[in-house]
Amino acid sequence: MPAGTRPLVNRFKAGILVLLAPLLMVACSKPPPPAGAYDAFGKANCLPPITLTDQRGDKVMLSALKGEPALVDFIYTSCPGPCEVLTAKMARVADRLGDELGTKVRIISFSLDPARDNPAALKDFAEKFNANRHGWLFLTGSPATIDAALKAFGVRRSKAPDGTIAHTLTVFLVGPGGRQRRIYDSVEVKPAVMAGEAEALAG
Repeated sequence: MPAGTRPLVNRFKAGILVLLAPLLMVACSKPPPPAGAYDAFGKANCLPPITLTDQRGDKVMLSALKGEPALVDFIYTSCPGPCEVLTAKMARVADRLGDELGTKVRIISFSLDPARDNPAALKDFAEKFNANRHGWLFLTGSPATIDAALKAFGVRRSKAPDGTIAHTLTVFLVGPGGRQRRIYDSVEVKPAVMAGEAEALAG
């Protein structure tokens, strides 16, 4: 390179660094995600036109729930313990949402044992954990419709000979359009994080 051009090249490089500096500062200062919260990777429609039944015996079309963000989990009423812990934690999320539960944000709990979890059983389970609230749906249906509803989340039911069901304790945050936005490790994540991020999507 001719000696006379080196100062020009150096000044050009310096100018680029000056322009990039604010972007680098933004990238470096981006806060880490809250503990137990992860960006969703699923792109499927999680609220397809499938009709299920809630704990009050009312028919619910999943696609009709679009328009509001929803926190989604998976339970069954005879679960020996983990489902109770999860539901108790989601009740704390509901406490934090307050009046926004049912008006701006929903909670949806899908039964993983539809053969036994009829609406009455789901209602009893919900009342046990102070979860039978406006805006919190416990949903059941035929095994086929439940499996179809779970498919969009990548969740499958697997029943052992003793009747227990292997399942995920993951909670999903679904956006108003019906697609996954966040995935939560329900053991690690704090109720305030789930409630706050759902409220933020509600606008």
